[in-house]
Amino acid sequence: MTEADYQAFLLRSEAESELADKLYVEKLKRLNERKKANSKKLREMGIKPYAGQKKKASPQTICPNCKHCCPNPIKGIGCEWSVNFQPVPGWNAIRKDIAPNHVGGRYISSYIVVSCPKFIEG
Repeated sequence: MTEADYQAFLLRSEAESELADKLYVEKLKRLNERKKANSKKLREMGIKPYAGQKKKASPQTICPNCKHCCPNPIKGIGCEWSVNFQPVPGWNAIRKDIAPNHVGGRYISSYIVVSCPKFIEG
């Protein structure tokens, strides 16, 4: 390979690299436009879209891991929450209001249960 061939190769490589960079930037712009359009659609439907910041891990409720999660009156299984959706006396829970759905149009109160006196692993 001569020096001229090598210089031509470098110029082609540089041009290809610039073209690849331009294509990448265009692809990012299209993705961003699509994300904005999707966010707008979600807001129109009453859903708050993910804002783009790092999502913080939210605490999880312990209820799905509890024996009383699915009530069974015959076996005496169940708690105030799983049977009647009433808070269990003595539990440590964080109230969480869930946004209104499109049908009912009202907020629904739920809880993130951190600890509960009736909790039994199962």
